[in-house]
Amino acid sequence: MTRLEIQAQAALLLREGLGTVGAGDPFALDGLTDAVADDVARRTDCFWSGVTTDLTQGQDVYCDSSLYKVKGVFVTDAAGCVRPLVTTTETHLDRHFGAGYWRNAPPSDPPTCAAFQGVRNVRLYPTPSVTRAAGLMLEGYMTPRGKWAAGADECPLPALAHQAVVYGLCRLRALQFAGEVAGAMEKAQGWSSEYRRELGDIERLAATYAPRESLFLAGYRLRGVVAL
Repeated sequence: MTRLEIQAQAALLLREGLGTVGAGDPFALDGLTDAVADDVARRTDCFWSGVTTDLTQGQDVYCDSSLYKVKGVFVTDAAGCVRPLVTTTETHLDRHFGAGYWRNAPPSDPPTCAAFQGVRNVRLYPTPSVTRAAGLMLEGYMTPRGKWAAGADECPLPALAHQAVVYGLCRLRALQFAGEVAGAMEKAQGWSSEYRRELGDIERLAATYAPRESLFLAGYRLRGVVAL
């Protein structure tokens, strides 16, 4: 469904229309739509994608606000080939190579591995020795905020998650007008139940989108990723 279709379905279920309280607050509806879609993504890990950023000389730590769980790191080398980096943790590197060895290694192009710092940040080792536009790609589970701003834009989440966005939007919209519409709190509780049921359905049907990770990686290999 598109952004407008999701909002229209929620308005129909809530019986919003000309002359109702909700009709005069379209901007809040847009914000709630983003909030619900982000919540669905975080609760179910159903949206896998990647972001590209510049590789910067002397900068070793990278992150992106839309990625809440980084799973893979790729760099572009001097020949233009995309190389997947070995992913590890700083604790593992300290244990097997010694803190002084890897933390004080001279810069290189390209780096050889990426150490996760929590779930969002990655630290490249060694530190990049060059600056390269769009030279780094982080991939993993992310939120769709900012990726479907226009009304005609399709919701980036898998189709099986769209109805959850509708019910979640109904829930937040009912809570928004709890002090102005009679019975709004009771309706919000009903929509909360529907929302939780849809989230459960997404989890049960997770097998339909679980392969997205392997397919995503396969797509990059087909475009010339250099294997380790």
